[in-house]
Parts: sequence; structure tokens; C-alpha cells
Amino acid sequence: MKKTLLSLVVLLSALVLAGCNNASQDAAIKQAVSQFVKAWAAGDTTALAKALPGLTLPDSFALPFDANTLTDEQIVVAPDSAAEQQFTVQLPGSLAMLVKQVGDTTFSVDKTFGFIAYPAEKLDFARKTGWIESGMSDKEIQERFADENFTKTIGDLAAARLREQVVIGPVAKSTRSLPNVGTEEETLNTFSVQNNMDKDLDGSDYNVVATITEDSFMSGPMGIQESPTTSKRQVLKGVNLPKGGSTKMSVKTHSIIHTQYGDVSTFKNARVEFTLSPEKLVEKYYTPTGDEYKAYLENKK
Repeated sequence: MKKTLLSLVVLLSALVLAGCNNASQDAAIKQAVSQFVKAWAAGDTTALAKALPGLTLPDSFALPFDANTLTDEQIVVAPDSAAEQQFTVQLPGSLAMLVKQVGDTTFSVDKTFGFIAYPAEKLDFARKTGWIESGMSDKEIQERFADENFTKTIGDLAAARLREQVVIGPVAKSTRSLPNVGTEEETLNTFSVQNNMDKDLDGSDYNVVATITEDSFMSGPMGIQESPTTSKRQVLKGVNLPKGGSTKMSVKTHSIIHTQYGDVSTFKNARVEFTLSPEKLVEKYYTPTGDEYKAYLENKK
């Protein structure tokens, strides 16, 4: 009986001691977090650079709460299941941290989550294309976003796929002669633009760009001298196209042939060019598979 009572006393003492240790540990973590948050809110770049080496500090250090009135109750600490002596910390405004134990009673912030703000459009674009993944820290996201060429690449990919659905039709030519010395003609080059997407296309989101080639020659004592062929672009503003809808567009070309000189312009082709940013283009018209970033990395090898 005495042994049983003694065992219970030892067990209770151990539990009380463990509770004290946990409370002391919890307090030390919250103190480290509070100090970091205050340094962040104050824009203390020296302290932050020391705490998170390699992180490019943002222009704005705004937080969704007042760092000076942050209470212990608002700092929620839990052991991290991935590693010992590591703790996850939840803060107001969906902010979080990963804190590591670096001494008996010393803790430091190892990673932050949500402290660096990005435009919602960019984050949505990044998640849909696999550019960033859930659970990434601020530093990991920053490292991904440093590869700005991906934005252009996915924008080009989205535009190319959408051009397969917004189709330029065959060109119909209508030529009329103009009264002038020599032979002068004006040609109306007409083509259709067909929206085969499953959604409406806003006219302000695209242009149709026609390419026209120009050739000229001049006759002189040395015979006919031809100038190099040049090209020019003619931009036609887009019009609203409902899904399955189409419109007609036209481009004029002109030619004049004289005994002493000649100028001939010829319609070469037309293509759809989208005016939206890659993020906005993807958000509005393109449905990502989620593997775009993975494919981008494979193509870089």
C-alpha cells in the first residue's frame, strides 16, 4: 500500500514538473514570437535579416493585427508532428510560423507563412498552375516567384491554346481599279473571327493584328532597282464575341504600277493577340491543368 501511494506521489510530481516545463517552454516560444512580430511591424530589417537569412524583405511590413497589443492568448502554439523541438504557431489573420528550439530555453523563428502579401490575382494564378503549393513558406514562395520567366511562358502557352479556339477564317479579296496614270488598285481583304470557346470573349481583351508586306521598285539608267520587302502591322480592335459567335474584319491594301516605279502592298496574314496580363488571361479564359509549372521545369532541362 505504501509503495502504491509512493508511486502515485512520484507520478503526480512528474506530471506537475512536466506541466511546469511545458508552461515555461510555451511562454518562451510566445516571447520569441512576440519579439519577432514587433520587429516585423517596426520594419527592423537588421533583426529580420538575422532571423530569416535569405528572405528578401518586402516594401510593406503591414500586419492584419496590432503587434504591440498581441496577447499570449492570440498566439497558439502546438508541437510540430514533422520534427522534434519544432513548433507551429498560429497568429490572427491566418498568419503562421514554424519555431525551432535552439537552446534549453531559447527559441527562434525558422519560417513564416502569410507575412508577405501578394496580389490575390497572382496567388490564384500561381496555385492554379502549380507555381506554388499549399504549405509553402514565405521564403519558398518568394524563391518560386523569382523565376519571372514562368509567367511569360504560361501566358504564351495560354494565348497559343486560346488562339486555337479564336479562329481567323479564310481571306476573301475584293479588288477595284482606281483612276490614275498606270495601274492602281485597292484590295479589300476580308476575313472572319470565330469564337469557338465555351465562354464569351470581350472585345477589350484582344486585338486582331494583320501583317502587310510592301514591295517597291524604280526604273532608271541601270535598269529596275527593287527595294527590300518590308512588313508593317495593322491593329484592328477586338469586338465582343459571344461563345460560338463570329464577326467580319477587313484590311485594305494598295498597289500602283507605273512605267517608272511601282509600290505593291499585300495582305499576308492575321492573328489574334490578347491584351490581358498572363495572370488575368488565365483567370478569365484559360483553364489550367495544375501541371504547367512542372512541365515548364521539364522543358528547361
